[in-house]
Amino acid sequence: MFVLAIIHNVCSAGVFISFFVTNHPRLPSLADNQILSTAIGKITKTLLILRGQKTEFDEEESRPSVQRSLIQVKFFSFTTLWYILLFGTSIMGTLFYAYFFSFHLLHLAMMNELLKRAIMSVTKNGMSLVWVTIYGVFIIYIYGLVGFAFYRPYFDKEMGLYCDTIYECVLTLAHWGIVDSAANVVHIPEKGSFRVYSSIALYEISFFIIVSAIGLSIIFGIIVDTFTQLRDEKWQADTDMKSSCFICGCPSSMFEHRPGGFESHVKSEHNQWAYPFFFIYLEETRRADYSALELYISRQVQQGSFDFFPLNRSLTLQQNERKNNMLLESLSSKVSYLISQQQEKVHASCTALLQLSKCSDAC
Repeated sequence: MFVLAIIHNVCSAGVFISFFVTNHPRLPSLADNQILSTAIGKITKTLLILRGQKTEFDEEESRPSVQRSLIQVKFFSFTTLWYILLFGTSIMGTLFYAYFFSFHLLHLAMMNELLKRAIMSVTKNGMSLVWVTIYGVFIIYIYGLVGFAFYRPYFDKEMGLYCDTIYECVLTLAHWGIVDSAANVVHIPEKGSFRVYSSIALYEISFFIIVSAIGLSIIFGIIVDTFTQLRDEKWQADTDMKSSCFICGCPSSMFEHRPGGFESHVKSEHNQWAYPFFFIYLEETRRADYSALELYISRQVQQGSFDFFPLNRSLTLQQNERKNNMLLESLSSKVSYLISQQQEKVHASCTALLQLSKCSDAC
Protein backbone atom coordinates (compact mmCIF):
# COMPACT_ATOMS: atom_id res chain seq x y z
CA MET A 1 0.00 0.00 0.00
CA PHE A 2 2.82 2.37 0.86
CA VAL A 3 4.52 1.59 -2.46
CA LEU A 4 1.34 2.47 -4.37
CA ALA A 5 1.10 5.71 -2.40
CA ILE A 6 4.68 6.61 -3.34
CA ILE A 7 3.94 5.88 -7.01
CA HIS A 8 0.87 8.08 -6.73
CA ASN A 9 2.99 10.87 -5.22
CA VAL A 10 5.52 10.61 -8.04
CA CYS A 11 2.80 10.76 -10.71
CA SER A 12 1.11 13.71 -9.00
CA ALA A 13 4.44 15.50 -8.72
CA GLY A 14 5.03 14.91 -12.43
CA VAL A 15 1.65 16.39 -13.33
CA PHE A 16 2.23 19.31 -10.95
CA ILE A 17 5.71 20.10 -12.31
CA SER A 18 4.65 19.70 -15.95
CA PHE A 19 1.85 22.21 -15.41
CA PHE A 20 4.23 24.81 -13.97
CA VAL A 21 6.87 24.17 -16.63
CA THR A 22 4.33 24.40 -19.46
CA ASN A 23 2.28 27.39 -18.29
CA HIS A 24 4.72 29.46 -16.18
CA PRO A 25 2.11 30.86 -13.76
CA ARG A 26 2.96 34.45 -12.91
CA LEU A 27 2.34 36.33 -9.70
CA PRO A 28 -0.08 39.28 -9.81
CA SER A 29 1.45 42.68 -10.41
CA LEU A 30 0.29 46.25 -10.00
CA ALA A 31 -0.38 46.50 -13.72
CA ASP A 32 -3.05 43.81 -13.42
CA ASN A 33 -5.19 46.08 -11.26
CA GLN A 34 -5.96 48.96 -13.59
CA ILE A 35 -8.02 50.88 -11.04
CA LEU A 36 -5.32 50.73 -8.37
CA SER A 37 -2.49 51.52 -10.78
CA THR A 38 -4.43 54.47 -12.25
CA ALA A 39 -5.17 55.83 -8.77
CA ILE A 40 -1.53 55.53 -7.70
CA GLY A 41 -0.44 57.20 -10.93
CA LYS A 42 -2.78 60.13 -10.39
CA ILE A 43 -1.68 60.55 -6.76
CA THR A 44 1.98 60.47 -7.78
CA LYS A 45 1.33 62.97 -10.56
CA THR A 46 -0.46 65.33 -8.17
CA LEU A 47 2.37 65.18 -5.63
CA LEU A 48 4.98 65.88 -8.31
CA ILE A 49 2.97 68.82 -9.64
CA LEU A 50 2.66 70.27 -6.13
CA ARG A 51 6.43 70.00 -5.78
CA GLY A 52 6.89 71.76 -9.10
CA GLN A 53 8.52 68.81 -10.81
CA LYS A 54 7.90 67.76 -14.36
CA THR A 55 6.03 64.57 -14.99
CA GLU A 56 5.89 62.18 -17.88
CA PHE A 57 2.47 60.79 -17.06
CA ASP A 58 0.82 62.79 -19.82
CA GLU A 59 3.12 61.22 -22.38
CA GLU A 60 2.54 57.77 -20.94
CA GLU A 61 -1.22 58.25 -21.02
CA SER A 62 -1.05 59.24 -24.68
CA ARG A 63 0.89 56.10 -25.55
CA PRO A 64 -1.09 53.04 -26.56
CA SER A 65 -1.55 50.70 -23.62
CA VAL A 66 0.31 47.44 -23.86
CA GLN A 67 -2.14 44.58 -23.85
CA ARG A 68 -1.59 41.78 -21.40
CA SER A 69 -1.16 38.33 -22.79
CA LEU A 70 -4.27 36.18 -22.84
CA ILE A 71 -2.33 32.93 -22.81
CA GLN A 72 -0.49 33.49 -19.55
CA VAL A 73 -1.72 31.66 -16.46
CA LYS A 74 -2.01 33.57 -13.20
CA PHE A 75 -0.62 32.02 -10.05
CA PHE A 76 -3.82 32.59 -8.09
CA SER A 77 -6.10 31.27 -10.82
CA PHE A 78 -8.41 28.33 -10.27
CA THR A 79 -6.34 26.05 -12.51
CA THR A 80 -3.12 26.71 -10.59
CA LEU A 81 -4.79 26.23 -7.23
CA TRP A 82 -6.38 23.04 -8.54
CA TYR A 83 -3.01 21.49 -9.40
CA ILE A 84 -1.55 22.61 -6.08
CA LEU A 85 -4.49 21.00 -4.27
CA LEU A 86 -4.08 17.89 -6.42
CA PHE A 87 -0.47 17.49 -5.37
CA GLY A 88 -1.22 18.43 -1.76
CA THR A 89 -3.96 15.82 -1.36
CA SER A 90 -1.62 13.19 -2.76
CA ILE A 91 0.97 14.00 -0.08
CA MET A 92 -1.71 14.14 2.63
CA GLY A 93 -3.03 10.77 1.52
CA THR A 94 0.41 9.26 2.06
CA LEU A 95 1.18 10.98 5.36
CA PHE A 96 -2.24 10.99 7.03
CA TYR A 97 -5.29 9.21 5.60
CA ALA A 98 -5.77 7.40 2.30
CA TYR A 99 -9.17 9.04 1.94
CA PHE A 100 -7.45 12.06 0.41
CA PHE A 101 -6.63 10.02 -2.71
CA SER A 102 -10.33 9.99 -3.63
CA PHE A 103 -10.05 13.69 -4.49
CA HIS A 104 -8.06 12.77 -7.59
CA LEU A 105 -11.11 11.13 -9.14
CA LEU A 106 -12.42 14.65 -9.79
CA HIS A 107 -9.45 15.29 -12.08
CA LEU A 108 -11.24 13.27 -14.75
CA ALA A 109 -13.25 16.39 -15.57
CA MET A 110 -10.04 18.18 -16.60
CA MET A 111 -9.44 15.61 -19.33
CA ASN A 112 -12.97 15.20 -20.70
CA GLU A 113 -14.58 17.89 -22.86
CA LEU A 114 -18.11 16.69 -22.15
CA LEU A 115 -17.59 16.93 -18.41
CA LYS A 116 -16.01 20.35 -18.85
CA ARG A 117 -19.09 21.61 -20.66
CA ALA A 118 -21.31 20.09 -17.96
CA ILE A 119 -19.36 22.00 -15.30
CA MET A 120 -19.38 25.16 -17.40
CA SER A 121 -23.16 24.94 -17.63
CA VAL A 122 -23.16 25.63 -13.89
CA THR A 123 -20.23 28.03 -13.63
CA LYS A 124 -20.86 30.16 -16.72
CA ASN A 125 -24.04 31.68 -15.29
CA GLY A 126 -22.83 31.21 -11.74
CA MET A 127 -23.87 34.68 -10.60
CA SER A 128 -27.43 34.11 -11.79
CA LEU A 129 -27.57 30.86 -9.85
CA VAL A 130 -26.09 32.53 -6.78
CA TRP A 131 -28.64 35.34 -6.80
CA VAL A 132 -31.54 32.94 -7.37
CA THR A 133 -30.26 30.79 -4.50
CA ILE A 134 -29.92 33.80 -2.20
CA TYR A 135 -33.44 34.89 -3.09
CA GLY A 136 -34.67 31.35 -2.37
CA VAL A 137 -32.94 31.44 1.03
CA PHE A 138 -34.79 34.67 1.81
CA ILE A 139 -38.10 33.03 0.91
CA ILE A 140 -37.32 29.99 3.06
CA TYR A 141 -36.35 32.34 5.89
CA ILE A 142 -39.73 34.06 5.63
CA TYR A 143 -41.49 30.69 5.71
CA GLY A 144 -39.36 29.76 8.73
CA LEU A 145 -40.49 32.92 10.51
CA VAL A 146 -44.12 32.10 9.74
CA GLY A 147 -43.63 28.54 10.97
CA PHE A 148 -41.93 29.75 14.16
CA ALA A 149 -44.68 32.27 14.85
CA PHE A 150 -47.79 30.17 14.10
CA TYR A 151 -46.94 26.48 13.63
CA ARG A 152 -44.22 25.83 16.20
CA PRO A 153 -46.33 23.36 18.24
CA TYR A 154 -46.90 21.21 15.14
CA PHE A 155 -43.19 20.37 14.63
CA ASP A 156 -42.50 16.86 15.95
CA LYS A 157 -39.12 16.68 17.69
CA GLU A 158 -39.25 12.89 17.84
CA MET A 159 -39.03 12.84 14.03
CA GLY A 160 -36.14 15.29 13.97
CA LEU A 161 -38.29 18.35 13.21
CA TYR A 162 -36.99 21.09 15.50
CA CYS A 163 -38.49 24.56 15.78
CA ASP A 164 -37.57 25.92 19.22
CA THR A 165 -35.73 28.84 17.61
CA ILE A 166 -35.97 30.68 14.31
CA TYR A 167 -32.69 29.10 13.22
CA GLU A 168 -34.04 25.60 13.89
CA CYS A 169 -37.28 26.35 12.03
CA VAL A 170 -35.49 27.69 8.97
CA LEU A 171 -32.98 24.83 8.88
CA THR A 172 -35.68 22.19 9.37
CA LEU A 173 -37.86 23.71 6.68
CA ALA A 174 -34.93 24.05 4.26
CA HIS A 175 -33.87 20.45 4.86
CA TRP A 176 -37.15 18.57 4.86
CA GLY A 177 -39.15 21.03 2.79
CA ILE A 178 -36.83 20.87 -0.23
CA VAL A 179 -35.62 17.28 0.05
CA ASP A 180 -38.97 15.73 0.89
CA SER A 181 -41.98 18.01 1.17
CA ALA A 182 -43.31 20.69 3.46
CA ALA A 183 -46.26 18.40 4.20
CA ASN A 184 -43.92 16.17 6.21
CA VAL A 185 -42.62 19.08 8.27
CA VAL A 186 -45.76 20.58 9.76
CA HIS A 187 -48.09 17.85 11.04
CA ILE A 188 -51.81 18.57 11.19
CA PRO A 189 -53.24 17.76 14.63
CA GLU A 190 -55.80 14.97 14.79
CA LYS A 191 -58.35 17.02 16.69
CA GLY A 192 -57.59 20.36 15.10
CA SER A 193 -60.21 22.63 13.58
CA PHE A 194 -60.74 23.14 9.89
CA ARG A 195 -59.30 26.63 10.24
CA VAL A 196 -55.99 25.20 11.45
CA TYR A 197 -56.09 22.56 8.72
CA SER A 198 -56.73 25.12 5.97
CA SER A 199 -53.97 27.46 7.16
CA ILE A 200 -51.43 24.61 7.35
CA ALA A 201 -52.54 23.35 3.92
CA LEU A 202 -52.12 26.83 2.43
CA TYR A 203 -48.71 27.11 4.10
CA GLU A 204 -47.51 23.78 2.71
CA ILE A 205 -49.00 24.20 -0.78
CA SER A 206 -47.58 27.71 -1.21
CA PHE A 207 -44.15 26.49 -0.05
CA PHE A 208 -44.28 23.62 -2.53
CA ILE A 209 -45.31 25.88 -5.44
CA ILE A 210 -42.93 28.77 -4.74
CA VAL A 211 -39.83 26.92 -3.51
CA SER A 212 -39.99 23.32 -4.69
CA ALA A 213 -41.72 23.82 -8.04
CA ILE A 214 -40.89 27.32 -9.27
CA GLY A 215 -37.58 27.92 -7.48
CA LEU A 216 -35.94 24.61 -8.36
CA SER A 217 -37.33 24.80 -11.90
CA ILE A 218 -35.68 28.21 -12.36
CA ILE A 219 -32.33 26.84 -11.18
CA PHE A 220 -32.57 23.73 -13.35
CA GLY A 221 -33.77 25.86 -16.27
CA ILE A 222 -30.72 28.12 -16.04
CA ILE A 223 -28.42 25.10 -16.00
CA VAL A 224 -30.18 23.36 -18.90
CA ASP A 225 -30.33 26.55 -21.00
CA THR A 226 -26.63 27.18 -20.40
CA PHE A 227 -25.76 23.61 -21.35
CA THR A 228 -27.86 23.94 -24.51
CA GLN A 229 -26.15 27.24 -25.32
CA LEU A 230 -22.71 25.68 -24.89
CA ARG A 231 -23.72 22.75 -27.07
CA ASP A 232 -25.01 25.08 -29.80
CA GLU A 233 -21.84 27.17 -29.61
CA LYS A 234 -19.70 24.06 -30.00
CA TRP A 235 -21.84 22.86 -32.91
CA GLN A 236 -21.56 26.28 -34.54
CA ALA A 237 -17.79 26.32 -33.99
CA ASP A 238 -17.41 22.82 -35.45
CA THR A 239 -19.57 23.78 -38.42
CA ASP A 240 -17.52 26.92 -39.04
CA MET A 241 -14.27 24.97 -38.77
CA LYS A 242 -15.49 22.47 -41.36
CA SER A 243 -17.12 24.95 -43.74
CA SER A 244 -14.66 27.87 -43.70
CA CYS A 245 -11.03 28.66 -42.97
CA PHE A 246 -10.42 30.07 -39.49
CA ILE A 247 -7.62 32.35 -40.72
CA CYS A 248 -8.74 33.74 -44.07
CA GLY A 249 -12.48 33.08 -43.77
CA CYS A 250 -12.74 31.60 -47.26
CA PRO A 251 -15.45 28.93 -47.63
CA SER A 252 -14.43 25.34 -48.19
CA SER A 253 -16.20 25.28 -51.56
CA MET A 254 -13.48 27.53 -53.01
CA PHE A 255 -10.89 24.79 -52.41
CA GLU A 256 -12.85 21.80 -53.68
CA HIS A 257 -11.16 21.83 -57.09
CA ARG A 258 -7.74 22.79 -55.75
CA PRO A 259 -4.85 20.35 -55.16
CA GLY A 260 -5.27 18.80 -51.73
CA GLY A 261 -8.64 20.43 -51.17
CA PHE A 262 -9.79 22.30 -48.09
CA GLU A 263 -8.13 19.92 -45.63
CA SER A 264 -4.69 20.57 -47.09
CA HIS A 265 -5.34 24.31 -46.96
CA VAL A 266 -6.20 24.40 -43.23
CA LYS A 267 -3.38 22.03 -42.26
CA SER A 268 -0.45 23.36 -44.27
CA GLU A 269 -1.20 26.78 -45.74
CA HIS A 270 -3.37 28.37 -43.03
CA ASN A 271 -2.76 26.28 -39.93
CA GLN A 272 -4.67 27.92 -37.09
CA TRP A 273 -2.08 26.89 -34.48
CA ALA A 274 0.80 28.47 -36.37
CA TYR A 275 -0.43 31.96 -35.49
CA PRO A 276 -0.62 31.57 -31.67
CA PHE A 277 2.72 29.75 -31.76
CA PHE A 278 4.15 32.72 -33.64
CA PHE A 279 2.70 35.12 -31.04
CA ILE A 280 4.29 33.04 -28.28
CA TYR A 281 7.57 33.21 -30.17
CA LEU A 282 7.28 37.00 -30.30
CA GLU A 283 6.67 37.15 -26.55
CA GLU A 284 9.61 34.88 -25.76
CA THR A 285 12.01 36.68 -28.13
CA ARG A 286 13.83 39.86 -27.25
CA ARG A 287 12.72 42.92 -29.15
CA ALA A 288 16.28 43.57 -30.32
CA ASP A 289 16.33 40.19 -32.10
CA TYR A 290 13.21 40.87 -34.16
CA SER A 291 13.36 40.97 -37.92
CA ALA A 292 11.61 43.77 -39.77
CA LEU A 293 8.52 41.65 -40.35
CA GLU A 294 8.43 40.42 -36.74
CA LEU A 295 8.79 43.97 -35.43
CA TYR A 296 5.90 45.13 -37.62
CA ILE A 297 3.62 42.31 -36.45
CA SER A 298 4.61 42.87 -32.81
CA ARG A 299 3.61 46.52 -33.06
CA GLN A 300 0.34 45.58 -34.74
CA VAL A 301 -0.50 43.11 -31.97
CA GLN A 302 0.32 45.65 -29.24
CA GLN A 303 -1.99 48.17 -30.91
CA GLY A 304 -4.75 45.58 -31.14
CA SER A 305 -4.69 45.61 -34.94
CA PHE A 306 -4.81 42.36 -36.88
CA ASP A 307 -4.73 43.74 -40.40
CA PHE A 308 -1.83 41.44 -41.21
CA PHE A 309 -4.19 38.46 -41.21
CA PRO A 310 -4.82 37.26 -44.79
CA LEU A 311 -8.56 37.86 -44.78
CA ASN A 312 -10.19 36.50 -47.95
CA ARG A 313 -6.72 35.82 -49.34
CA SER A 314 -4.78 32.65 -50.01
CA LEU A 315 -1.68 31.78 -52.00
CA THR A 316 -3.47 28.82 -53.51
CA LEU A 317 -6.34 30.98 -54.69
CA GLN A 318 -3.96 33.64 -55.97
CA GLN A 319 -1.98 31.07 -57.92
CA ASN A 320 -5.17 29.67 -59.38
CA GLU A 321 -6.30 33.19 -60.26
CA ARG A 322 -3.02 33.76 -62.06
CA LYS A 323 -3.44 30.50 -63.93
CA ASN A 324 -6.99 31.42 -64.81
CA ASN A 325 -5.88 34.85 -65.97
CA MET A 326 -3.17 33.29 -68.11
CA LEU A 327 -5.69 30.86 -69.58
CA LEU A 328 -8.09 33.71 -70.27
CA GLU A 329 -5.34 35.73 -71.92
CA SER A 330 -4.27 32.80 -74.09
CA LEU A 331 -7.90 32.06 -74.95
CA SER A 332 -8.60 35.68 -75.81
CA SER A 333 -5.46 35.81 -77.99
CA LYS A 334 -6.57 32.65 -79.82
CA VAL A 335 -10.05 34.06 -80.31
CA SER A 336 -8.55 37.30 -81.61
CA TYR A 337 -6.36 35.32 -83.99
CA LEU A 338 -9.34 33.32 -85.28
CA ILE A 339 -11.36 36.50 -85.70
CA SER A 340 -8.54 38.12 -87.65
CA GLN A 341 -8.23 35.00 -89.84
CA GLN A 342 -11.94 35.02 -90.52
CA GLN A 343 -11.83 38.72 -91.32
CA GLU A 344 -8.99 38.14 -93.80
CA LYS A 345 -10.92 35.30 -95.44
CA VAL A 346 -14.04 37.44 -95.68
CA HIS A 347 -12.00 40.29 -97.13
CA ALA A 348 -10.41 37.96 -99.68
CA SER A 349 -13.82 36.57 -100.63
CA CYS A 350 -15.24 40.05 -101.07
CA THR A 351 -12.28 41.04 -103.24
CA ALA A 352 -12.74 37.96 -105.43
CA LEU A 353 -16.44 38.69 -105.83
CA LEU A 354 -15.71 42.27 -106.86
CA GLN A 355 -13.24 41.10 -109.46
CA LEU A 356 -15.75 38.60 -110.84
CA SER A 357 -18.41 41.27 -111.02
CA LYS A 358 -16.05 43.59 -112.90
CA CYS A 359 -15.17 40.84 -115.38
CA SER A 360 -18.82 40.07 -116.00
CA ASP A 361 -19.56 43.75 -116.62
CA ALA A 362 -16.67 44.00 -119.07
CA CYS A 363 -17.96 41.04 -121.03
